[in-house]
Amino acid sequence: MIPADWLAHRAISSPDRVALIYGGRQWRYAELNELVAAMAGRLQAAGVRAGDHVAVLMPNCPEYVCVIHALTRLGVVLVPLNLRLTPGELRWQIVAADCAFLLCSQDTQALAMAVAKHRPAMDHAELRVLPVDGLQPADHRFARPGASLTSADGRWEGRPPDWEAVQGIIFTSGTTGRPKGAMLTYGNHLASATASAFRLGTLPEDRWLVCMPLYHVGGLAIVLRCCLYGTTVVLQNRFDPDEVNQALDTQAVTLLSLVPTMLRRLLEARGSRPFPASLRCVLVGGAPASAALLQQSLALGVPVATTYGLTEAASQVATATPADVRRKAGADETGLGHFVGR
Repeated sequence: MIPADWLAHRAISSPDRVALIYGGRQWRYAELNELVAAMAGRLQAAGVRAGDHVAVLMPNCPEYVCVIHALTRLGVVLVPLNLRLTPGELRWQIVAADCAFLLCSQDTQALAMAVAKHRPAMDHAELRVLPVDGLQPADHRFARPGASLTSADGRWEGRPPDWEAVQGIIFTSGTTGRPKGAMLTYGNHLASATASAFRLGTLPEDRWLVCMPLYHVGGLAIVLRCCLYGTTVVLQNRFDPDEVNQALDTQAVTLLSLVPTMLRRLLEARGSRPFPASLRCVLVGGAPASAALLQQSLALGVPVATTYGLTEAASQVATATPADVRRKAGADETGLGHFVGR
């Protein structure tokens, strides 16, 4: 059994759909698939093998998206790490997750090297740091013996996926103690994506803006969902309210995921400008959204959807749709405070 290589399927079924937009550039699914093949080849040449656990210490960037899919193609478990942690905290998570490699970018290489050198007493784990910068054409392809994704006439020849295979170990925020590594399978992500599609709907023209970090389950889940749906990820390096507003105005974004503080800052930066008609849902979670914030959003025409999620459940668990929120606001303004997210 093999992990679910959703990108390979998507590159066959809808190669010309836009998969990723970042910094004025865009990649179609066929193009992204080629970049991922090259990334997988580079990692394989560096010694990464099926079954390995690989930590990733990178900011949001196209390379990170390629790494996510490349590790799947190699049968490797992804362990995304929080950039805000100290070397000691990162080292503890790397050891706890049994990682043999640490992928970094140019921006995080110094931190990655500090993590590699931070070896407390009784910590004898070997850790190889692999810088990952730049998107290369597929001249160094991933080679799995006997594996061909398609036949000569383009038909899928892969084996049935193993839904119980672990896609990633995602550490929780640690609100009740030390962060815990939640082991999420491909089946977990598929079930979450399916439930989200049933609840929110999915359209061929959907573009989901990701400004949350990809090391957070909320960011990671969107990358996987969009691949499953055949829709577009509009990726930003970080949350900047002006940049998000610009993307809303120019990129035909349809979905956006924020925490309440982000939403408040976005509204402040936007002022009186109306939100574009393309925006059909703004998911707000990670913390309780106040009734005042929701009322302000509704008054400005923001299609806000409050949501509750868990790292252990691959993100979204329960969601009040924009129609639910509007209906609750019309029936009982004070009741809006009961719509909370996490």
